[in-house]
Amino acid sequence: MKLAAVPIQSIIGDFDFNVKETIKWLTKLSAEAVDFVLFPELNLTGYTKNTEVIKTANQKKELIFNALKNASTRLNIAFAVGFPEQIGMEIYISQVLFENGEIAGIHRKTHLGPTEKDTFTAGNEIAVCNLAQQVIGMQLCYESHFPIVSTIQAQQKASILAYAFASPKEDANTKLDRFERFLSTRAYDNSSYVMACNLNGVSDKGTAIPGLSIIIDPKGKTISKSLEKGFSATTIDPNQLDTIRKSKMACFTQHNRNDLYAKYYR
Repeated sequence: MKLAAVPIQSIIGDFDFNVKETIKWLTKLSAEAVDFVLFPELNLTGYTKNTEVIKTANQKKELIFNALKNASTRLNIAFAVGFPEQIGMEIYISQVLFENGEIAGIHRKTHLGPTEKDTFTAGNEIAVCNLAQQVIGMQLCYESHFPIVSTIQAQQKASILAYAFASPKEDANTKLDRFERFLSTRAYDNSSYVMACNLNGVSDKGTAIPGLSIIIDPKGKTISKSLEKGFSATTIDPNQLDTIRKSKMACFTQHNRNDLYAKYYR
């Protein structure tokens, strides 16, 4: 299975541009035999807390999602995109996974950043998505700083942990260095591949969001990384995963003392 993480450029409120850019990347990567593509947090709308932009996006949701369903069928490629889902009065920062012309899974951000809580509602489910070839645990930006989320997904057999970011400030090199430091521990401790990408754009306030991406193997070694308009890609080694997960010493999650931890979480 070949993976790619794309720090795609998004423009706030320009849905046509954002969808076209997404499909353009999918077309390119399909030609390179990529099986699964990760796009950044809220890439279909740009990273925004503007409720009018979010409302308009949801009015166009069916049209946008149909275009992506068609692309997943026509190009024979699976992918996860960021969208602000409005359900009743609640708005979620969601990552939507498409495969074979259908929505194969939706992850709603469970841990919101402090500045997001006035606009968005936190999701209440930590789950994984079963693709044809692998199991994927998706997370969004601030969630990545809570290691227990990755551990829960690994215990649900996630072989790939996919982190979609829209993290502002810092220059791209500084942010990539920081991502590499802490995400390598998520890969190593959970015996999983890690892939991550950060949005390329600006926030509502005009703060720069630097594009970057990275893929790390289950031993915490960086396989591929890119800045700005590039992308990261790798082909999963099923033998490496199988060897690690069958090891009594290397697959740590199989020895978690969940019975012990329970009393510390309320």
